[in-house]
Amino acid sequence: MKPSLSSIWFAMDSRALLANFNRAIKRFALLLTASIALQTVAQAATVTILPSPPGAKRSASEGLAGYTTENFDSFSTGSIANENTGSSAIGNWLATGSGISVGDGSGNAILDNKFIGTGTNSSVTFTLTTPSRYIGFYSIWVSGGNTWTFYDSSNSVIATLDSSSMVNLVGTKAQNKSVLASDGQTYGGASYYATGQTEPSFYVNLQLDDPNLYFTKVVFSNGSSGGNEFDNVTTSATYIPPLYTVSGSVSGLGSGKSVVLLNNGGNSTTVNANGSFTFSTAINSGSAYAVTVGTQPTGQTCAVTTGSGTATANVTGVSVTCTTNPPTAIPTLSEWAMLLLASLLAMFAIRRIRPQ
Repeated sequence: MKPSLSSIWFAMDSRALLANFNRAIKRFALLLTASIALQTVAQAATVTILPSPPGAKRSASEGLAGYTTENFDSFSTGSIANENTGSSAIGNWLATGSGISVGDGSGNAILDNKFIGTGTNSSVTFTLTTPSRYIGFYSIWVSGGNTWTFYDSSNSVIATLDSSSMVNLVGTKAQNKSVLASDGQTYGGASYYATGQTEPSFYVNLQLDDPNLYFTKVVFSNGSSGGNEFDNVTTSATYIPPLYTVSGSVSGLGSGKSVVLLNNGGNSTTVNANGSFTFSTAINSGSAYAVTVGTQPTGQTCAVTTGSGTATANVTGVSVTCTTNPPTAIPTLSEWAMLLLASLLAMFAIRRIRPQ
């Protein structure tokens, strides 16, 4: 359960049209790597959204050239008045509504020093100094009523996230679903929930895949309940290729047997039963993949089809088919007799030609 803010804050042609529409929808569904409710408006924008590994409170790119972070540690702790404005490392900000505060999370393992929280029916808007293709932020105690809205240079909405879509990124604690993180690894969803907490806290990474589109404004807002707490907002104009998983299915594998599969010669994955498999390490968009058999099952031979190519979306069609090896032929009695006769004749011939 989220602690009360008071305990942490200070005071704190029609066929052609239809075909084009269907293609756009399919492209969107393929390229969106997280199963979330992402809304695009006015732009055919594609956004890759991934959480960082569990426990991360800052962007993995923080401090690198071209990346700017606002951690709010220089802000004064306490309430921020309605319509108050100011500047930050990532751009100017505007507070709208009441109950907005700068909290001090010192001593709280979930928090990372100072952070901002919005109260009921309030928001904080950041107009970015540098148009960015990447935005990351630490979202704390994701709960109902929160909204995150991202705009482009024409003030059109690129994407909107709500609390449900954010939770869907990592799943509920009880689900403990497999989560693809920004480092290309998969983690159990329950690990995004701190001990004793029913609301997840995790770092969120958004990357625009359209080279001609940029984030220019982001709004952190809260509706009628809870609060929207966030920290360590990082932005960058740098393009980061999205990550895609490589998966497929195995058939014909004998009971109790296993086959070891490799992708690009590594990322060893052991499959113990027929059905689907997914390599644990994702690959960058545009990268090559090549699935091979590392270790064959005992008494069987497995072959890979549609196992190589270039990833432009999640790869799902790799097929591994296993067949039982034919039994080793055992010579018949007559074949044994012929072998024995041949051996005797050979020995006799050797004795005849050996010098006396």
